[in-house]
Amino acid sequence: MNEQELTKKLTAPFEAKDVEWRIQQTTQDKSRGLAVAFITSRAIQRRLDETVGPFHWKTEFSPWHQIGNGSQLCALSIYNEERKEWVTKTDGAENSDIEPVKGGLSDSFKRAAVQWGIGRYLYSMGALWVDVEQRGKNCYITESGRKTLDARYAQMLQGKAGTASSPAPQKTASLVTQRAAAPATLPPTKPGAICPTCKQPLPNDAVAQAQENLRQKLREVTSRGQGLRSQLNDLTALEKQARETFEQFHQQDVEKNATLLARLQGQRAKMEQELRDYEKELADLNSQIQDRTASLTYGNLDDEEMQRLSALHAEEQEAEEELAALEKVSARPAPDLNARDREVDKLIRQKKLLMSAAVNYLAVRNELSFASLSMPQVKISLYDLVKTTGELKSAFRFQFNGRDYRRLSHSEKLRAGLEVSQLMKRLTGRRYPVFIDDVESITALPKLLDQILLARVVPNAPLSIVTPGQQAPEPLKKAS
Repeated sequence: MNEQELTKKLTAPFEAKDVEWRIQQTTQDKSRGLAVAFITSRAIQRRLDETVGPFHWKTEFSPWHQIGNGSQLCALSIYNEERKEWVTKTDGAENSDIEPVKGGLSDSFKRAAVQWGIGRYLYSMGALWVDVEQRGKNCYITESGRKTLDARYAQMLQGKAGTASSPAPQKTASLVTQRAAAPATLPPTKPGAICPTCKQPLPNDAVAQAQENLRQKLREVTSRGQGLRSQLNDLTALEKQARETFEQFHQQDVEKNATLLARLQGQRAKMEQELRDYEKELADLNSQIQDRTASLTYGNLDDEEMQRLSALHAEEQEAEEELAALEKVSARPAPDLNARDREVDKLIRQKKLLMSAAVNYLAVRNELSFASLSMPQVKISLYDLVKTTGELKSAFRFQFNGRDYRRLSHSEKLRAGLEVSQLMKRLTGRRYPVFIDDVESITALPKLLDQILLARVVPNAPLSIVTPGQQAPEPLKKAS
């Protein structure tokens, strides 16, 4: 089946039993309704099965948008035998009020079928006004209304087929021609005449039979012609009735709509006038309210008094704002002073512990840093530590065996000086001789590793230089 044949079968009109009608709107009195035609889902499925086969078409549904009750998309695919591929056409519809999802799926399937041309011809019919009756909250088409719709559908199909393609007039014309030609064939039916059917000479015994055959054919043609004429008359009467019914309903609808429009226009004009009156009355009331409010607020004050009143209002507003701020502050819970004192005492103790730890740390650090600077008996300090605050104050102190330098004897000062000289050697990394004067004042000379120059006073002895382990040299002469 090529594409042209497939399209022709898909777009072929449906029988009246497969066409349903839905009421879109009604008149105010619910006696007339606007009906539109549609094809049921089962009729579309049957058309697809009969046209392409149940295994050569498929549908895929997916959500569309979520506005209102939501909506559905239907993709209707048909397998193209010539191209060896699936061809898909898609359309969508909103979910219905009753059984929303089911209604949305059904409507989207019908719309997708219209994309293939299935039932598309129904859009040419438009909507028709018919008689309806109300049952509960819904309106249904009456029996007479259904007959009118069926007649209009049949008329539409007849118009779709076209007058030129209608078989009834053609058959009728053909039979009339045959009926007119039949009597002309009767006179030659005599012995020896040429038979109009077999084109052979007629024998004597076949003349009567030939005449009877022609008469029988004439009766058949006449009977068929009468049947077709009756059928044509019925169709003509049906068309006339449908046209008259349509014109009647159309005229009634026009009159009703004209009456309804006139009534609505009158109501609109009345409502517009009432609105203008209401707006005017509202403006007067607002003006009166403003005057009364000003009168109640300011009375008969002059300009100076009005300015003073405005200033007082401003001061009043500022006072109210300040009062609100004070009330907001006073609404806060009172602080717990005892708890605050405990927290402060706790912080002080923590700070003291930290300070004590810092002092101990500094003492140990200094002790470790100056371990190489320690002297056996001499102690030198440059700062005094205030234990209560941890503060260091500048203070130079020199002690020997725990005694202040100012209280030392001459011998102790010399011994202290020797320890300081040894310290200087360690700091500078240099070794040099040490000169000691008044060595006779030192009761116990410390052990020194470097060269030492000792100066000693010996009563009644000449000046001499003695090296330990050597013989005493000659006394030195006095300079002249």
